[in-house]
Amino acid sequence: ADPLSKISGDPNPPLTYQVGGAGLANGDTLTGMLATMATIASNVGSYDITQGSLSAGSNYALTYVPATLTILPGKPLPPAPFSSLFLKRWIE
Repeated sequence: ADPLSKISGDPNPPLTYQVGGAGLANGDTLTGMLATMATIASNVGSYDITQGSLSAGSNYALTYVPATLTILPGKPLPPAPFSSLFLKRWIE
């Protein structure tokens, strides 16, 4: 898996990988996909990217090298504008 990062609150990026060595023969391809427990609602931190259902089929010995998805803090939200209507009602 390729190490990846995202900003907190953003959707997960596509989980990617590289095929090393001599690659696959005769137009064979990997099937399935990598997986992570991280979601759009996950807290800041590091989450494993696992092999999930990624497979090279029975003709290959797949060696999976794990990586992490790092969730970085987002920009803080600007404060809500102070309502003059609220201020007027609070003073009265």
